[in-house]
Amino acid sequence: MDTPTIDQLVSVAGASLVTWAVLQVAIRAWSPSSATLDRFGPLLAVGVAEAVVLGATFVLGLTASADLAQALVTGLFAGLAAQGIHDTAASVGVPT
Repeated sequence: MDTPTIDQLVSVAGASLVTWAVLQVAIRAWSPSSATLDRFGPLLAVGVAEAVVLGATFVLGLTASADLAQALVTGLFAGLAAQGIHDTAASVGVPT
């Protein structure tokens, strides 16, 4: 059996949902103004997603340079997707 790759274990969809959940907890604890959230929300989302994906990469023992590059790209897209989930939910009236 081949060793699973990071793209099989940590997908953008899975990481973005975990990132969104972590961001909801952080936003409720931090209680930023809407202007601050609009300004720093995407940066916070990408940072949290990078931490989630890189953490999963190291926990799974995948440290080859190709795996790390894949993890960085996955984290970027997962963070942007999590921010999109947040913006979409807010635009339709879901309390975020």
